[in-house]
Amino acid sequence: MRIITRDGYDWTDRFAPVAVETQQLGHETMILDGEAVVLDDKGRSDFGMLQRALSKKPSLHDPREILFFAFDLLYLDGRELRRLPLSERRLLLESIVVAGRAGVIRLSEEVEADGEEFSGSPASTAWRGFWPSAVTSPITPAGAPIGRRSNAFAATAS
Repeated sequence: MRIITRDGYDWTDRFAPVAVETQQLGHETMILDGEAVVLDDKGRSDFGMLQRALSKKPSLHDPREILFFAFDLLYLDGRELRRLPLSERRLLLESIVVAGRAGVIRLSEEVEADGEEFSGSPASTAWRGFWPSAVTSPITPAGAPIGRRSNAFAATAS
């Protein structure tokens, strides 16, 4: 089991609770794409709190507060999924990470809305890491998502 940042760093030790829980999802190998967050008292993602939880300096926040919101499934048990539309990958992801589960790995929420309209709304300001994505979008052979950016890290178990 390894947790790799989008820049390729192995941060398995920094995200130990996520690593342990990933092994309990019932698959031999998988690559999840998502966002690591620490939530504030209103349930909003707070990047500063995440930084403090990951810091080696003493802090009020620690790595046990980190949640992983999965939004995409790129690889599963020997099967490359990036060429599938996001809608199909999402269905597979939802069969692994069930909506409403209370663990440290959670399913990200989907919002169906016009991207430009939503990004200008007050609701979007509470969503760090928000980006529009067409549900029919595959990921290019080079690995770059079409119509969105990949934002967090992949968790792989093997």
